[in-house]
Amino acid sequence: TMGDTTTWRTPDNVPRELLQASNLPAALIVQAEQCEWPTKRPAVQAAQRWAAGEVQGLCLTGDVGVGKTCLAATATLARLATCKLPRRAPHGSHTWHDPAAPMWVSMAQLLVQLRSGFGTDMRSGAQHLVGTRCAVVFDDFDKINPTANALEVVFAALDARIQAGASVLITTNLPVGKFAVGWPQPLGQAIASRIAGYCQVVRMGGKDRRLP
Repeated sequence: TMGDTTTWRTPDNVPRELLQASNLPAALIVQAEQCEWPTKRPAVQAAQRWAAGEVQGLCLTGDVGVGKTCLAATATLARLATCKLPRRAPHGSHTWHDPAAPMWVSMAQLLVQLRSGFGTDMRSGAQHLVGTRCAVVFDDFDKINPTANALEVVFAALDARIQAGASVLITTNLPVGKFAVGWPQPLGQAIASRIAGYCQVVRMGGKDRRLP
């Protein structure tokens, strides 16, 4: 409700151009718009601070179905509502994007796209996501097959943002420490260390919201 500070909802003033550029799935936008988050919850408070640019890194952990992805989508939409619109450069075909505007990245989908044939649009788009230094949301960070090649991609995408001081939001079922012991070394340890050093790590509790 208007002026209600006990719950946090998705803003209704996110420009269409920013939504399209964000890569946020339409179904997830609809889902986020239906959520009301109690602001007394630590994870919600942390997501609000990330959306406002008060913290650079946030990692939401917790069991399956507790709402990590939906909360991350709400935070992404709130952040997008404060960003500048994409605009075409005066000369050439380049389009400028506000580096504070988050790109939504499904980790499993990213790695599938990178395995696409050389020169395909899917592969080129995925390579751009890995190399760019804009704000990013890595959803389902642990939902990958942690091969050496996959972890090289994950580390590169994460490290590029951290080196640039960009905003990073991560969702994962696994606790961050599990990457250090459960994923191949040395990259598993390096990824866990980067996340722990850059992100506020907050565990979301609760039951599976998808089950009756």
